[in-house]
Amino acid sequence: MQTALRTTASMILLVAAQVSAEPAVSMVCKATHTLGCESATCSTEGPEETGSIPVGFELSTVSGRGNLCTYTYCRDFVLVPLPGDSLDDALKKLSGFTLSEKRGSTGDDLERPAVDYQLSISEDRRRFFLGNLVDGGFVGWAGTCTTTR
Repeated sequence: MQTALRTTASMILLVAAQVSAEPAVSMVCKATHTLGCESATCSTEGPEETGSIPVGFELSTVSGRGNLCTYTYCRDFVLVPLPGDSLDDALKKLSGFTLSEKRGSTGDDLERPAVDYQLSISEDRRRFFLGNLVDGGFVGWAGTCTTTR
């Protein structure tokens, strides 16, 4: 019995050391500009009123899980790697797609596909781009991020 308890305690300490070796970082990002592209022509716009555009998300750089809030809904999501990348690659590059649950959506947003947006975060983790294809063009948001532990 004591041997089993010691083994279990050792395993718990080993797992705790492994988890604490990976820095648990959460990113909080807010949109500051909208982006729109048709063919090769792109344009950006700041918010009409002072402040930021009501689009933001949080992302854990360890699990790849987060929460995305747009004008009309909030959804939990998980970062899905781009084709050819692994999840580790996506978390290192902080680039991929958001695969979200439907809950929290309203109206027409319930019919949107589960893969919502392509997400790319800069290497310094201070800027992001989040967008998707709409009516033959590419639209989305860009903004700033902060990290917390």
